[in-house]
Amino acid sequence: MYKITEEKEVDGLEKSKKIINILLVEDNQADARLVTEYLQENENYNFNIIYADCLAKALLEIKNEKLDVVILDLALPDCTGLETFRRIWTETEQNSMLPIIVLTGAILTKGNLKFSIEESQAFLFKQDLDSKVLVNSILHAIERQTAKKKVMLLMKEIQNKNLNIRKVVIGTKAGND
Repeated sequence: MYKITEEKEVDGLEKSKKIINILLVEDNQADARLVTEYLQENENYNFNIIYADCLAKALLEIKNEKLDVVILDLALPDCTGLETFRRIWTETEQNSMLPIIVLTGAILTKGNLKFSIEESQAFLFKQDLDSKVLVNSILHAIERQTAKKKVMLLMKEIQNKNLNIRKVVIGTKAGND
């Protein structure tokens, strides 16, 4: 899921650094800068951040870019709250099953919180955010989504095998009649 690149260190030794492509959906420039600074503090990964300041731009980026994760603020100029999450989630499920990390400063109702937590890979409050929490959330979200994709592929493979078995059994029964 990650791209690996070689980077030269100061002493001339090469070090592998994983590139993680992130879509940061955030309309508040100060919050976007803070997230960027937190990601730049990490020395083990190279985070390639694509910014979208509204839902419409985010949906286009999801369709057009090779992404590893979406970090989503729920309060955008063209959509707010649970509807923001649902629209991004629908788009990612249809295109690439990207993991979504919800990043919000808002106080949510119990119903909205329950749906968002169940479908997102992580749910972070801006006031509790730091570099370690953010990076760990990104890495865990990607790993969980990768595992989910593998399970879904295995389930599809099992369904196809079951279908083939049924065809053989039905064909065998028809031949015996």
